[in-house]
Amino acid sequence: MLKQNEVWVDKLIAWADECDISPKNFPREKDKLKNLTNLFLNNCYLNSLPDEFANLQKLELLDLSVNQFSEFPKVICKLKNLKILALSNCCLTSLPKEFANLQKLVLFDLNNKFDKFSNQFSEFPKVICKLKNLQILHLYRCNFTSLPDEFANLQKLECLDLCYNHFKEFPQVICELTNLETLSLLNNNLMSLMSLPDEFANLQKLESLDLIYCRFIRFPKALCKLTNLKELNLSSCELVSLSDEFANLRKLKRLNLNCNEFKEFPKAICKLTNLKELNLIKCELNSLPDELANLQKLVTLKLNSNRFTEFPKAICKLTNLKELNLSSCELVSLPDELANLQKLELLRLYLNKFKERPSVLKKLETNKCSVVL
Repeated sequence: MLKQNEVWVDKLIAWADECDISPKNFPREKDKLKNLTNLFLNNCYLNSLPDEFANLQKLELLDLSVNQFSEFPKVICKLKNLKILALSNCCLTSLPKEFANLQKLVLFDLNNKFDKFSNQFSEFPKVICKLKNLQILHLYRCNFTSLPDEFANLQKLECLDLCYNHFKEFPQVICELTNLETLSLLNNNLMSLMSLPDEFANLQKLESLDLIYCRFIRFPKALCKLTNLKELNLSSCELVSLSDEFANLRKLKRLNLNCNEFKEFPKAICKLTNLKELNLIKCELNSLPDELANLQKLVTLKLNSNRFTEFPKAICKLTNLKELNLSSCELVSLPDELANLQKLELLRLYLNKFKERPSVLKKLETNKCSVVL
């Protein structure tokens, strides 16, 4: 007669066999199953989980992404040692109140990265706000239009992905999450933001910020107070200038300003001497200031699809550059000083207006630089 405490093991093994789950994903050895800490059941065509799942009490990581659950598997709520839970693309429409039992959860992934099996919530599941130990929350393309006030309870949150939602206005409750280090609000239909609220400056631990397609009527000066920022993406924000205070962001290493409408190069950038990557693709620039040469740590510079009347010679003083893109810039010649860039590994120059191949390119190729012309 089977011992009572092993009956659930046999039932789980039978379930895994019936669902044709690979032994690599779901072990059939009883001892391994009893001590399982990590379980990957993504893309397994599951529509439910058996009650015996509740016995996997040592589970710390559970990935159920891309399955087709007819309703939320409540048995998950009994796995009280879970730290990481992935439920992206699971056809979910709600989360039960028992979800709040998962108090050890540190990372929760509810993304919709594919059209297949998308989660479809009619409103933000407030039960998430009771998971006070959450540090990482992925809510990519969940069709949320707002965040509840209770969202401020997530005070341990460090990383928040809200890309491709449908917020009607900037979710001001975010400004209360003072431990945030990474925030992404890419493509949220925030088409006519007056600016960012002053309280946004509360996010003093923020190191990475993505605001692509947040179209500001007025430059958000609150950004300039986030002095710990290392990565900032303001592409397609319809910016025409940067404030002088932008120079306060001295720790910035990566700055993306693609597809804005600058009337002239924002000189505040030239004071960001820790920059390693600068992207100003398609920004209607026709010249660069001499002060650009201050950016001696620059490794990557992308300026393609601008309209330079002549080659910006300040580039030739950026001697640590490894990648330079000046494609589609209407250039007709290159200066001999470009050969000063002896660390250059990749130079893109296609779709310019050279009548003949610039002679300086031979010197660069001698230094093992790949030229795309």
